[in-house]
Amino acid sequence: MSMKSNSAFHRLQVEYRRLIKDPIPYLTAQPLSSNLLEWRFVVRGPHDTPYEGGIYQGKIIFPSEYPFKPPSIFMLTPNGRFQINKSLCLTITSYHPDSWNPSWSISSILNGFLSFMCDTSATLGSIQTSYAQKCKYASDSLSYNIRDPVFCELFPDITEEIKRILIERTSNISLMNNFNQEQQLFISSTTTNSNNNNNNSTSTSWLNSLINMSIQTNVLGPVPPQAGSDPYGALKNFDILKTLGNGHFSVVYSARNRFTGVYVALKKVELSRMADSKAIEDCKREIILLQQLNHPNIIKYISHFVEENDLYIVLELASAGDLAKMIKHFLRSNKLMPEKTIWKFFSQICSGLEHMHSKRIMHRDIKPANIFVSAEGIVRLGDLGLGRFFGSKTTSAHSMVGTPYYMSPERIHEHDLGYDFRSDIWSLGCILYEMAALRSPFYGENLNLILLRQKIEALDYTPLPTNFYSSELRLLISKCLVLDPEKRPDIVEVNRIAQMMYARFTNPNNNNNNTPTPTPTSSCRNESACGNVTPVNNR
Repeated sequence: MSMKSNSAFHRLQVEYRRLIKDPIPYLTAQPLSSNLLEWRFVVRGPHDTPYEGGIYQGKIIFPSEYPFKPPSIFMLTPNGRFQINKSLCLTITSYHPDSWNPSWSISSILNGFLSFMCDTSATLGSIQTSYAQKCKYASDSLSYNIRDPVFCELFPDITEEIKRILIERTSNISLMNNFNQEQQLFISSTTTNSNNNNNNSTSTSWLNSLINMSIQTNVLGPVPPQAGSDPYGALKNFDILKTLGNGHFSVVYSARNRFTGVYVALKKVELSRMADSKAIEDCKREIILLQQLNHPNIIKYISHFVEENDLYIVLELASAGDLAKMIKHFLRSNKLMPEKTIWKFFSQICSGLEHMHSKRIMHRDIKPANIFVSAEGIVRLGDLGLGRFFGSKTTSAHSMVGTPYYMSPERIHEHDLGYDFRSDIWSLGCILYEMAALRSPFYGENLNLILLRQKIEALDYTPLPTNFYSSELRLLISKCLVLDPEKRPDIVEVNRIAQMMYARFTNPNNNNNNTPTPTPTSSCRNESACGNVTPVNNR
């Protein structure tokens, strides 16, 4: 056996022990018992992507010269993004030995692969499918994997997890089928006894309550039904105007209520596709969070109802769009945002977040696209689907969710101690910087997840120009963007500074109120980073 093979085997054994000692929740890998140079890996589809809920298997073929030469990566589970059993052309694979870094580990390779999987860039081995098709592949991936004996042998715990999910899906479908049969029997019986109009009216009302109660009990759990007199409590009460956005199980429309004339955001969640208990829990959690929060700087919950196996959540509509669009507007205009405007928006963001933290709720995905603006200039935090409620004795979370450009180092590094409310403070620092510079502090052209992590951990961002913005603004950014979360201020302190600065700029006696809008330098003319991470030279 050659010295090169011995070196590769030694390195792979070290990495295997490291993966066993420090497992990563959303990915794992195992070597074949017959060949240490061939590994199978499993990655889980990230939250808020069409791959959510999917479990995907692939293989890595390591050369005998590893780690000095890169491996080859293949996907084995149909996914809608890559061809099956096709060597993929990525910067972390054998197609690009010039960009390979021998210090990269298997976990680094798989993190980079997962980042590219969630991107839309084309490469050798990639395919084009619709969002809905990718969602279907995600749902089908579980049953596909357990038909593979090698998968079942290498990943017995994941195999058992998949079996439980599939049994739960079958049980939910059976419950819905039984309920539909009972519903039809009831309708038939009420039709034959239709002489009494009052009885019919009562029966129909009772039937609607039964339908809602059954769906909510079997699918959503203990979410309280809305009163029948609620003008927002039925789909027929709305005129759907246009689609605002799509999620894994959901779509958001702008709509007008026919009774009140109020324009709202109507979020439709397809319960029939949510056989995954985690997705159902996320849905319940969003409603519970929304009902707890009542603040002018948080998107207001209005109502919810269930119709034809779909859950509808009625929310306040932010008519002017989101902060990401506003940042892009300034970018296209070749003007920086006036500091008075920055403090006007940032002080409202901080007020909303302080209310959330006072209720023991983290946001966990603060980014410009989740900060909405009304036509009156009122800023509201939205998209609380990733929010997490902390009891009085619970201080940290451990799941890796959110958008990488705004993710704190303790989260992107999967810190053993988890993360707490000060992770949101890091995201606030990124937001404040981006409003001033018109780009994320850690934005980079063709930046993959591995390089982004290194950039964040090195605090590698360009300082704001001293002649454009106040020292207080630059100091607050530096206080928020501290690697040690214990050294960051809490939301009460950040909000105090934001309110003080906004008051200073709105004081008519303050000369800063008349500061002209500066023109951005070339380093600030990049597009606003809204969470898309792309690998280097992936073609």
